[in-house]
Amino acid sequence: MSAAIAPLAARARGLVDEAGRTLARARQVDWVSDAADRYQAALTEGQLAVLRASALIDTAHHALAVLDAAGQDAHAGACTSVAQRLLGGAR
Repeated sequence: MSAAIAPLAARARGLVDEAGRTLARARQVDWVSDAADRYQAALTEGQLAVLRASALIDTAHHALAVLDAAGQDAHAGACTSVAQRLLGGAR
């Protein structure tokens, strides 16, 4: 299941990283005015949103890794159980 989601997560990570780089470049303004202050405030809000999105992607990536590990463990346990039954071992 998570293998199908992994490319989407990677794409989301790339988009968020690019947004962060774009916002960082946009911060490099030399002018001073009320409009510049509002512009800088909007950039700060954007950077905070990028940080939140990045944290959410990291959390989702970790959850997918845990899900994969649990699925592999469950699959391995089921295979071992079937193999033991087929070989006349524990039931």
